Amino acid sequence: MRKGKTTMLAVITLVALSFWFSGCVFIIPEITVEPVNIFDPANDWYGSIVVESSTPDYSENNPLSFLTDGNHNTRWVSEGRFPTGLDYHWVKITLPEAMALNKIVLVSDDGAGNHPTRITREFALDYWNGAEWVQVVHVTENTDRVVEETFDPVEAKEWRLRIIQATQSSDRTIRLYELELWTPEVLGI
Repeated sequence: MRKGKTTMLAVITLVALSFWFSGCVFIIPEITVEPVNIFDPANDWYGSIVVESSTPDYSENNPLSFLTDGNHNTRWVSEGRFPTGLDYHWVKITLPEAMALNKIVLVSDDGAGNHPTRITREFALDYWNGAEWVQVVHVTENTDRVVEETFDPVEAKEWRLRIIQATQSSDRTIRLYELELWTPEVLGI
């Protein structure tokens, strides 16, 4: 949640409590906090998010930082081999503090429509519960360039994107334009 909205919510709560304690009737307005993509550079915590990958970048022209830069015109391209002992690639996201998330958006490269075989076919999103990784999303047989999946809100500090089948073929090279993780909409106080 952005600091400004958190402060406003705290002030309204204090005013409401003071009216309640004084015996006055006070109607609390419904407040909506809009969902936020945690990778939006406008967020207070943006510079504190750590993003790591199990797979080296294919070249310096397509670094991992492009995966979360908010620009749908830059892409991350990975070296096409799985890490030793695993049958998937992973991207780990460590937040500065636990926060609730409930949506993932993944944008694949399809070569401007000319190479649909580059679209990520299978992936999963997990969170760390302090003891183990827990899966919240698993997409299989995907053929869409942009995939948006919602799930019940989960509050966690560490998240992991597992890319199980990077393309529609046996090619293991990841070609992704963007990863977005969204906070849920909050109503009321």
